[in-house]
Amino acid sequence: MAEQNSESALRLRVEQNCAGTQNDLGFTLLETSIALVIMMFVALGAASLFAYSINYNSASNDRSQSLAIAQLSMEKIRNTAFSALGGGTTTQYFDSTGTAYTTAALCQTGIVAQSGLRCYAAVTIIDDNPTTPAVDVDATSTLKAVTVKVTPQGARTQWATAANGTDTVDTVRITTQRAKSF
Repeated sequence: MAEQNSESALRLRVEQNCAGTQNDLGFTLLETSIALVIMMFVALGAASLFAYSINYNSASNDRSQSLAIAQLSMEKIRNTAFSALGGGTTTQYFDSTGTAYTTAALCQTGIVAQSGLRCYAAVTIIDDNPTTPAVDVDATSTLKAVTVKVTPQGARTQWATAANGTDTVDTVRITTQRAKSF
């Protein structure tokens, strides 16, 4: 009899435990599907942020290369004697390694076999009379304004749209003035 009582007490406990946990048996298929859809939207949002950051990091690399080329060009001008600086505008093309080319076509041809390189157009403007808006050429001038503008060539990123009539956002411009020593 004691054995029967213990069996019925055990059976009663099992039934009470099962009755109390029927709502806690697990997730339904609908709940799981909704959770997966929400997680998919979060993952897609994160993936688009990766694409966005890669795009802008690439553009930052172009801007850094442009700045390095502009500084290199400006240093060459600073090391040139004042009397040897002719006025006017010249354009030269460089690749990412700093190799100079006379035309954009030669630059493109030079980098075809090397992946990851890009051409940059460097426009040097030496104005013998910086007080006027036009670029003047005057051999007797004692003050020259020197401007170097470097713009990456080829495929552009979306943010590199025209900022004004001639330059884009990724154009780097360095300006200085040189005076004749007496």
